[in-house]
Amino acid sequence: MYLPWLGEWKDVARTERPPLREYRAALTVGGVVYPSPPFVGVEGVRMFRDVGGAVGCEGMRKGLVFRSGDLSKLTDEGLRVVLGLGITTVFDLRSPIEMTQHLHGSAANGAANGNGVQRDIYPQHIAAAGIERVVVPVFPDDEWLQEKRDARLMHYANAAEGYAEAYHHTLRSGAKAFAHILRHLAQPDPSPILVHCTAGKDRTGVTAMLILLLVGSDDNAIADEYALNDLDSGRSWGIKATQRLLLQPGLRGNVEAVENVIRARKSFMLATLKRFKAEYGCVEEYLEGVCGLDRGVVEAVRANVAVRS
Repeated sequence: MYLPWLGEWKDVARTERPPLREYRAALTVGGVVYPSPPFVGVEGVRMFRDVGGAVGCEGMRKGLVFRSGDLSKLTDEGLRVVLGLGITTVFDLRSPIEMTQHLHGSAANGAANGNGVQRDIYPQHIAAAGIERVVVPVFPDDEWLQEKRDARLMHYANAAEGYAEAYHHTLRSGAKAFAHILRHLAQPDPSPILVHCTAGKDRTGVTAMLILLLVGSDDNAIADEYALNDLDSGRSWGIKATQRLLLQPGLRGNVEAVENVIRARKSFMLATLKRFKAEYGCVEEYLEGVCGLDRGVVEAVRANVAVRS
């Protein structure tokens, strides 16, 4: 059987690849082919997928937690798909200043009003459709000052160990955001949710990691799910990101470093999980000790998110 996404990893070490041959069905979004499940065709949105639909994540309920890149280009047709999934709440992990400035070299995250001031252009038809948008910033606004942004990029440029350090900071900075999401999932019979940041890789990937740890997914399965983001690295999004980052101070002309920034390698998540377990021992210790959730909430999330026997 022809599996078109296999070509995306033809130059990638086998140890870095998710189990692509185990995905047998496909969908096309904007002329690009993705394995489905877990991917869902939502027009105008990158990397939209069901966390519980990934190979190796069978311990998690399907159709409850979805992840994606930002929604600024969501079309009416894409919105119809989102509504069809039963999603009632969108958790936006971005910082307010990130939503209102051209921080990623694209007008997708902001547009100038008549006074030349940046404004948020989050699709208004989402709220009109009855979907609640909850802004839960992982980073405070000052994290988007040039110096701090550059420091974070340099962590990513340093491959696995750099990602482990960067994601450790994400876990500390984003504790309140993660707690807010998990409290939603602790409610009786929670409705499906979508979690997104900008690229749908780093902050969103850490969120997915925590939920998958809670349902008992092993490290390799969590890293495989994370690595599905690599499908876009060699496509138009990755090419544009590469061109932009090659002009950034500290990365200028360093192709290898820039590739590390945009990729979603298994080794990046495996190093993060190793650091996480060395620091906290288990996910419950992090959720209770850092996020401030009590054991009852943690157990309620586990019961709601895990596959029901």
